[in-house]
Amino acid sequence: MNNPLTRPEPEASETVPFTFRNGRECQVTIDAWYDMLMRGKRDIPMHNHPFTLLCVTVRDKNGKKVFARPLWLIVVGQRRGEITLTDAYEAYRHRYDLEHFFRFGKNRLLMASYQTPEIEHEENWWEIAGLAYVNLYTAAFLANRIPYPWERWLPDFKEPDSATLPSPSMVQRDIP
Repeated sequence: MNNPLTRPEPEASETVPFTFRNGRECQVTIDAWYDMLMRGKRDIPMHNHPFTLLCVTVRDKNGKKVFARPLWLIVVGQRRGEITLTDAYEAYRHRYDLEHFFRFGKNRLLMASYQTPEIEHEENWWEIAGLAYVNLYTAAFLANRIPYPWERWLPDFKEPDSATLPSPSMVQRDIP
């Protein structure tokens, strides 16, 4: 599938416009192959789990590829046919927000520090950490941005303006 000359024609294709945060406009082409199977291993019988294979290619206004290689995604599950190609791609794009939350939560809010054999207690701890994150988000409007002493001398340091909200870690610094 990696070689475009040898892969079969896609069963579905969708092209959607996309604008990056910097204003750069491009076209996202999503090709799909349905009910694909792949070899598994002894413990993972992938041949029993059909999936939808997606190939995502991003091109600028001139038709030049934005990224050197395409993005390959799979959609697995009983209801995979109900998910549109655009929805699958958008869900993948939004995973970065979740990953940043979990990294911040584990490093700064001690989400992974509480260990107990009781699932209910651990779920309560995760809810408390989530509430702490919500508090940091709502306190962002009140927080002063306090840089560390060495940050003022960094080449890309800018005095914060009041139009942008501080990050959760900046709010956490100012909480005391």
